[in-house]
Amino acid sequence: YLAIAGLIAWVMRASHSSSLEGEVGLLFREAGDLALLGVIFWTVYVALEPYVRKLWPDALLGWSRLLTGHIRDPRVGRDLLIGIVFGVALALIDVGKATIIPALGFPAPEPRYGFGEELMLGDGSGAFWGALLESVGAIGGALFAAFGIVIARLVLRLRWLAILVTMLFLSLTATYDMSEAMPWSLAFPLTSGALLTLVAIHYGLLSLVVTWFVWGIITAVPMTLQFSHWRADASNWTLALLVGLTLFGFYASRAGQPLFGTILKD
Repeated sequence: YLAIAGLIAWVMRASHSSSLEGEVGLLFREAGDLALLGVIFWTVYVALEPYVRKLWPDALLGWSRLLTGHIRDPRVGRDLLIGIVFGVALALIDVGKATIIPALGFPAPEPRYGFGEELMLGDGSGAFWGALLESVGAIGGALFAAFGIVIARLVLRLRWLAILVTMLFLSLTATYDMSEAMPWSLAFPLTSGALLTLVAIHYGLLSLVVTWFVWGIITAVPMTLQFSHWRADASNWTLALLVGLTLFGFYASRAGQPLFGTILKD
């Protein structure tokens, strides 16, 4: 998946060469990068899986069912819904940091959302390859977060201390633009780190991947509710994707039960 998603995204977004020799050279360079990325992710995953199964056996349940093709498994649907909720929450934390701090009279930090102006292509293709890149990044982020959790657990032995160190470690992923209002700014990445730790420890790898993906795609795409605006294509496609994922997660999590429970029967 990493290779295919990365290659499709490269085909759609790269500046291609008009000569066959130049294009082949570009392709080989991209293929080399993707191969290295795949080897790194595979090595981390194979190294981590035995320890994760030993320390947090439930963490891989939804992920394993997804990889074995059980897409409509209720655990997969549950983890998908949980990831969407926490991903939106993390995006709102970024928005809150950019709005609350200046409202309190402190220097405004640089916003960490809406920075992917290259995604605003008129035909909506920017949203497509942006989602592919974010999914690759989400898998990488979740794997390295799991790597940090396992290392902290093996070194520190104490579960509560490992969780605390993990929270601080994951907070670094949300730390950016340390402005003059540093004490106020730190509250936001610490909250983000706490949420990421909660997802990783309590809900598992699949929920963490989805959380990272939703967080990344919402903050990368310049979102707007003006659906007819000239720059709204990427936002509209992203919203459609998130709504579709939510509906599918709700459907799968029902495990074949009626979507509205027993209301219709009654």
